[in-house]
Amino acid sequence: MVGSVQASRRPAALLPPAGQALVRLLVVSAWVVLVTVVAWLVLLLPATPTGELGEQLAALREGMGTYRWGFVNAAVINPALVVMLSAATMVLARGPLRPHEIAGGILLAAYWVLPTLAYVSQFALLPRLLDKEAAELWYFGNPESVSYWLAMTGYGLFGIGAVLFASRFLDGTARAFGWVLLASGLASAVGLVGYGLANEPLELASTLGGALVVPLAILALLAGRRIAAVATPHVPG
Repeated sequence: MVGSVQASRRPAALLPPAGQALVRLLVVSAWVVLVTVVAWLVLLLPATPTGELGEQLAALREGMGTYRWGFVNAAVINPALVVMLSAATMVLARGPLRPHEIAGGILLAAYWVLPTLAYVSQFALLPRLLDKEAAELWYFGNPESVSYWLAMTGYGLFGIGAVLFASRFLDGTARAFGWVLLASGLASAVGLVGYGLANEPLELASTLGGALVVPLAILALLAGRRIAAVATPHVPG
């Protein structure tokens, strides 16, 4: 529906209310993605324990304050990213969905469940297990844990979905958005391969894939604000 907005280049003020709501949703969700990603870095980088696995768990037993809140914040990122991509599809893309884009869209719609479960486990489950052997199985800092597996698998699903879906934006005026989505997807998919092969350098590609979410959100924010700007009617002074 809103894809026709871009095709006809009508001011957003002339859109039906649902179209204007989608533009606002794109802007708001892009802001949420940006703020939560930055907050994740600010909260978790200084709070993540170092040392051997046992030492890290011991440090968490002493206190989980910032670590816990870092993952509360992180649990918002993936749902917000899915909302942003959904809004971007309806606001920035053109034409009917092709079969591979439908497949990619399904993967993108589903991927967020796995990493979000991994993040939620760090503040909802791990604190209950810190004095038990099962803590190692759910501690995100352990690459052999269930939570880490959930996250990496989810990142991989995002990667595959993003690669398939990126062409949705490459045919229109949102090419930059499409290329960044494609790059993020490729990096995330490579990271999953590295994780499966126990190849740490390749696995680090998933970090690049996540980092590219920042410029992706910035592009979505700028596009949404640009459309919203022409929606503001001029009232003569």
